Amino acid sequence: EVQRLGGRPNVVVNGMVSATSGAVEYRGLPPPAEWALGKPEETAFVYYCENETIHGVETPADLVVDAVDPSVPVICDMSSNMLSRPVDVQRYGAIVAGAQKNMGPAGVTIVIVRKDLLERDDDPECTRNLPSVLDWSYFDRAASMPHTPPTFAIYVCGLVFRWAEAQGLEALERLREARAALVYGEIDARPEFFRGGVDRQFRSAMNIVFNLPTPELEAKFIAEAAEHNMVQLKGHRSLGGIRVSLYNAMPLDGAKKFVALMKQFYTQNH
Repeated sequence: EVQRLGGRPNVVVNGMVSATSGAVEYRGLPPPAEWALGKPEETAFVYYCENETIHGVETPADLVVDAVDPSVPVICDMSSNMLSRPVDVQRYGAIVAGAQKNMGPAGVTIVIVRKDLLERDDDPECTRNLPSVLDWSYFDRAASMPHTPPTFAIYVCGLVFRWAEAQGLEALERLREARAALVYGEIDARPEFFRGGVDRQFRSAMNIVFNLPTPELEAKFIAEAAEHNMVQLKGHRSLGGIRVSLYNAMPLDGAKKFVALMKQFYTQNH
């Protein structure tokens, strides 16, 4: 998208290179010392997505902001893990997130941005062609309502925010870690059957992805899960396998029932 607007993006890091095949694998990130960070004076911002949902890779909190020079704004897409753990928003230039994973219905986007970044105009050749729908200053001047807002979706988000505030983000973080620990515990107990590919440091607590020994077993698992009212478990179309989403709406009991299914399926099919 930056290229389409005339910008010159630098890819800092893109997965991990396999030591055996040389192919790029999305199972984590190399150490920050190996990242291709540009010179601070030549860098407008550093953008990253904190939780990648296809492979189930989540960046540990503060890993990127600790690695980037403080003079460079860090822009983070938290669409799939926002509101699941505390975040020091002051360390970021901007945080963007679609509401549809953890905060409410699709159709709402949350943007938290530093005021000074709304006033930047470093490259008129780029900003001149910036569509108004992508211009945060345009939204800011209109108090976030330059056109008719999706009122019902915003209302539901408000209800979720009140619920999250009552729970406390620390409690939601403990809950997310407890849900994920149950499923990863079963994967680790039978790694030859439930085959997870993400490095432990980068395992997502929101999206757990694994494979079974054969595509036929995966299809059978998905079908049996549906009989227990567990649906939408098929992995992303580009990857296959099984993908378990454990967003805020998932109670701990739901994760326990899923693990019980995993145990039963293993007993019957290994």
